[in-house]
Amino acid sequence: MKISFTFKHQFKMLNGFRILLLIVFLLGFVLIYGYTQLTFNADEEPKEYRSRSFLQVPIQETTESVKFKNLTGDAANQNLVIFNRVPKTGSEMFQSFGQLLSSIWGYHSYIDPQSIDLFPNRIKLKSRAKKLSKLESGVYYRHMTYLNMSDYGSAQPIYISVVRHPIDRVVSWYYYQRWKDRPDDKTPAELCDKNSDWRNLCDSYQLSRQQDYTQSEEWFNMTFDECAEKKLAECTFSPGSGYLLEKNFKFDARSQMMFFCGNTPQCALFNSKKVLNRAKETVETAYSVVGILEELDSTFLALQKYLPKFFRNAKELYDENLHNLTLTHTNKNPYKKALKAETRALLEARFQVEIEFYEFCRQRLHKQLQAAAVLHQDKSNDAVKWPDQIARDEIVPMDDYILL
Repeated sequence: MKISFTFKHQFKMLNGFRILLLIVFLLGFVLIYGYTQLTFNADEEPKEYRSRSFLQVPIQETTESVKFKNLTGDAANQNLVIFNRVPKTGSEMFQSFGQLLSSIWGYHSYIDPQSIDLFPNRIKLKSRAKKLSKLESGVYYRHMTYLNMSDYGSAQPIYISVVRHPIDRVVSWYYYQRWKDRPDDKTPAELCDKNSDWRNLCDSYQLSRQQDYTQSEEWFNMTFDECAEKKLAECTFSPGSGYLLEKNFKFDARSQMMFFCGNTPQCALFNSKKVLNRAKETVETAYSVVGILEELDSTFLALQKYLPKFFRNAKELYDENLHNLTLTHTNKNPYKKALKAETRALLEARFQVEIEFYEFCRQRLHKQLQAAAVLHQDKSNDAVKWPDQIARDEIVPMDDYILL
């Protein structure tokens, strides 16, 4: 009897322990599910994306009223400007033109040849912030999402960038992929031979282009309108999907806000109000100037007004070099076709939030120029005085190719 009683007692204890484990498991599941729902509002994000539980810092709603001000004076490091290049916004032209400016005014243009890494881990981000903080006076150009360097113990530099109307941008990207013999297919040998890192980058690019060349002539000649009618992957823009879900950079250039939102995968959500709010807040708190590709006059006026150390007389110099198509019209695609009205209307419905961000940046640029009292000024500048080397038709090379 004693043995039987002991066995029954142990059996009851075992069952009780199992029940306790089950309760703990259910409680943990409820907590995780609740966190996910707080992070991704069910009324805002699509079901296919909400099912992916990213346990990261959620994107918070912006509560402060938008203030149109310039933040250059608030930057902790006045010597470094980061131009985070958004693909297909004229960023390569700005980089080439920036190299010319740096050669005139005597500062560095840092060109980072590394491949695009949109969401690196914290170890990589910390290393990048540390190396950036050690650069001398100049402008750093790279396709990258916004990095808050102060989060990693480094001084926060000045940020600038340029945006483009989202529809024109995504159409430009489409025709860029289908452009045979485009200018950047031929990377100068002196760059590819600099070191092993450059060689690896050049080889990777050439391999990608070789894959493109296996496509049929029909693929190269297909218009965006035809692609949209056939609902092919690169012309279909469903809410919620972004770079991470497509997992194919070549066919996913839909998100412009993502480059301003930050370094969390949540920023890849397409046409998301939360990403919009984060991107707006970042522009207001971290960017001196966000230019508009369609309004180059206003963009250059703002850059030379708010960052005179790096963009002095930029507008005048750009106008003087308009004939230099290699400098001012980099990668201008002669094969791009105009959209049909119905295709554009369809895209406008799909890109509503992205367009709202573009209009926000456009309004901010205009407000900055109004504040600087230059919007309606005569575009001529009587104070232009070029350095001596310009009079001698001499350019001082100051561009640097670095690997971070």
